[in-house]
Amino acid sequence: MYKICIPENLRVIDFLSSFFGWTALIAFALGILSVLVSFVSPKVREAIKNHNRLSIGLAFVFPVVALVLSMYLQSQLPFVREVFTESLSLASAGKNAVSEYFARHGKLPSSNEQAELAAPGEISSYWTDSVSVGEQGVITITLVEICDSHTIVLTPSIEDARVRWDCRGGTLPVKYRSSSCR
Repeated sequence: MYKICIPENLRVIDFLSSFFGWTALIAFALGILSVLVSFVSPKVREAIKNHNRLSIGLAFVFPVVALVLSMYLQSQLPFVREVFTESLSLASAGKNAVSEYFARHGKLPSSNEQAELAAPGEISSYWTDSVSVGEQGVITITLVEICDSHTIVLTPSIEDARVRWDCRGGTLPVKYRSSSCR
């Protein structure tokens, strides 16, 4: 099945949404300006009556279409958070395994095998290629290759004999992460 790369496509969606939003605003302003000019100048009013009804119509229709398109594109952005959340929930088993290993041995594991997890490639889903435990219990979530193999890195730290997690590491751009991982 073909997988769409969310981070790369969102760059395009961000650009198009911004482009159509500004285009709608400019076209709407030009439409208003042309109507105001037509009320002020009898020559312009006559020219519009005779020749340019279509251009005035387009000056008001185009901004509405561009605005609707802009709003549709913006509605696609929340989907990224679902991909991020799905990847983190897949890694929750790894977080539990690392925490349990620390509770039993007093140190952090350095591999999936040591943490008693399946091999990295076996822990996967539609958007997640692998979940691997590395040195000092660091968990690396690799998103599918089509997404340029962006990663999310969960770094453990020990506080009061408990494992705490920092999810700000990795190559996935900050704007696609949940607020707790920025």
